[in-house]
Amino acid sequence: MTEQQQPRRTFIQLLLISVASKLADLLMSAKTTLPWLLQTIAAPTWMVGLLVPIRESGSLIPQWWIGRFSAGIERRILLWRGGMLTQASAVLAMAAAGWWLPPVFAGWCVLLLLAMMSVGRAVCSLSMKDIQGALIEKGRRGKLVGWASSAAGALSVLTAVMLMLGQQSFAHLLLVALLAVSGGMFALSAMLSAGLSMQYRSDEDAASPSLWVTVKSHDALQSLIVSRVLMLHSALVAPYFISLNQGDAFSLPWFIVASAVASFLSSAVWGALADRSARLTLLIAGLLAVSACTGFYLMREWGDVAAVSGFFVLSVAHAGIRTGRKTYLLDIAEGQTRTQFVAAANTLVGFALICCGLIYAGLHDVLQENVLWVMATFIGAGVLYTRGMPDEK
Repeated sequence: MTEQQQPRRTFIQLLLISVASKLADLLMSAKTTLPWLLQTIAAPTWMVGLLVPIRESGSLIPQWWIGRFSAGIERRILLWRGGMLTQASAVLAMAAAGWWLPPVFAGWCVLLLLAMMSVGRAVCSLSMKDIQGALIEKGRRGKLVGWASSAAGALSVLTAVMLMLGQQSFAHLLLVALLAVSGGMFALSAMLSAGLSMQYRSDEDAASPSLWVTVKSHDALQSLIVSRVLMLHSALVAPYFISLNQGDAFSLPWFIVASAVASFLSSAVWGALADRSARLTLLIAGLLAVSACTGFYLMREWGDVAAVSGFFVLSVAHAGIRTGRKTYLLDIAEGQTRTQFVAAANTLVGFALICCGLIYAGLHDVLQENVLWVMATFIGAGVLYTRGMPDEK
């Protein structure tokens, strides 16, 4: 293979890995598949409320400590494979627990295995950014993220079709099968990495800074964390488009279709834009998110039309925010410094996510539909703040 062909082969290989892992995430989603599994097996209903916090925060908060532990491991691909196989094992064990164990015990096993999977996801998040940073040059990283998200969005339409056919009444066997396939896709991702190689050198003589020293050491990192905390409201507001919807009670599949189509149509565009300017990507996506919240609030009496349309725009915006902040973080540092930046940012955002979730849950009865205005205000503040962020290129 010529030197010109090698970068293209590596790009395609990383793209296939990303698509497989994103599809695996979709099939075992803590927002769809796992809640229905717990409901189907008659597990305690309070367990459903713990799924998303465990899934999201569990994969973010440990990253600083995982980053420090793995700082001297130069074979990042092996580290990533270990994290991916941890996820595969956890999801396959969930499938077994959901099929064979009694309801309460199965529910506890799902929660514990989800926490285990989240740690594996944290390892993969850190190590894959090092791998992409070493193997994919600036100007193509956003494209990789965008294309993978678009492909996964197209595949997720299949799940939405099954939801429409099932009308929230999936057979127990189908839910367990989805988890089994998800575990298989995680394992496939690890196998697709065969042949990947990279040069990663850790600075063993350098002192390992604390979390706060790392954050204070780089203005762009500080700015990204503040921007990301403000704009994470684009994710927090999403469930309210469903809970405040005044339309058909069986409209959930349409929300999944809206999310899938939004990801498929927009992610590649966001990726190309992020390769030119990740900061501009964040600005445009943030404005779209504010528009989605405002539009749904003003037209929520229209029922499903307003809710699903607003959710589509919000999903487009959230895809842009994710692509923009990932590309920005990849571009502002190299090597071990990048690993420290990723770990520090994700850990702090994980704590912020927990705090915001608890606050909004406590104020739900007070705010009601006004929560849309509150979250839109925070996203708008994120847009204004992002305008002053330093360019990453």
